[in-house]
Amino acid sequence: MKTCWQEDPMFRPEFLHLRNKLLEFIEKELYFGLMDQSKYDGSKYSDVEDVVAAVEPLSRNKWSSLKH
Repeated sequence: MKTCWQEDPMFRPEFLHLRNKLLEFIEKELYFGLMDQSKYDGSKYSDVEDVVAAVEPLSRNKWSSLKH
């Protein structure tokens, strides 16, 4: 992004180049980073249902709180 601020416009990247760089970043850094299960610590999320149930008990009918 710093190259976008070059004083001389000739040294600034074209829009297509920026678009491709952003797509590459999204694919490599974000998407593949989310898919990398080696970073996942299952122990942090092993009792999520218990925590949620303690905070807000689940009703038998999920629509029961809606008024007709």
